[in-house]
Amino acid sequence: MKGLASTIVNSRNCTMILSCLYDLNEGDILVMKALAAAPGSTLDDIAEAVSRDRTTVYRSLSKLLSLGMCLRKKKGIRGGGYYHVYTLVDTERIARRVESDVGDMIAGLNSLVTNFRHDFLQSITDSIRTTDV
Repeated sequence: MKGLASTIVNSRNCTMILSCLYDLNEGDILVMKALAAAPGSTLDDIAEAVSRDRTTVYRSLSKLLSLGMCLRKKKGIRGGGYYHVYTLVDTERIARRVESDVGDMIAGLNSLVTNFRHDFLQSITDSIRTTDV
């Protein structure tokens, strides 16, 4: 499964799709790579792996969590306290979501194109009527 995760986040085309669909930046993609390489990593582990500060990595993790692309698990510390570990969700799940979202986008664009002629002509006709009055 690591091979598939690496393929998803290393491919320029896949990076572009993730960026366009989900507004992921280069740092977010680096965090995804780190999670794919080392599931169950702490914030500090990830920050070290991607050579970014903790705040930047935390923002990337928050974005990935909100998108449902990674998971956070609370771990207890003996004597009190806790910390979190992060894991990339199943790469097949991410791939299916991307395929679905791209399909929705294509359907939406097709609908816009299909309705364009009518909407455009109606808009022009309405403009002409407004200027004639």
